[in-house]
Amino acid sequence: MDVIDLVEAGETFVEQGDIPKAYSKFEEALTLAPEDPQLYNRLGMLEMSRGEPAKAMTHFTEACQLAPEVSRYHMRLGDSLQRLEKFEEAIQAYARSLELEPRNAPAWNNRGFANFNINRWNEALRCYDESMRSDPSYAVAWYNYGYTL
Repeated sequence: MDVIDLVEAGETFVEQGDIPKAYSKFEEALTLAPEDPQLYNRLGMLEMSRGEPAKAMTHFTEACQLAPEVSRYHMRLGDSLQRLEKFEEAIQAYARSLELEPRNAPAWNNRGFANFNINRWNEALRCYDESMRSDPSYAVAWYNYGYTL
């Protein structure tokens, strides 16, 4: 199988809910394309779904190194760091994501939540406000804003 076939097989297993088989296919694809940031991203997402944020962080870090211009990789790195309660590092990852995509409502919201977790209420509110400005329909930011008040 080539990389495309392996990725398609992995995606099929994801759709079927068979995460171990999906993971195996993406890992196999990575042996053929070790410089593909999308494969590291996919593996990171699977690790997050399995409740393994430390392993996910490793994959997202690699994706960010290979494709530093991709906002979502930095956001997902921030998400994994936040799950590990590394809030300052998560805030930095979200900041990089937002440098690349300033109107990324989920990244603003998640940055706000990281600030909330270290009792920076005003900064959390500012981030939630930016999230709501970026996407007024992003309900999670509205909820978090109200909860923080």
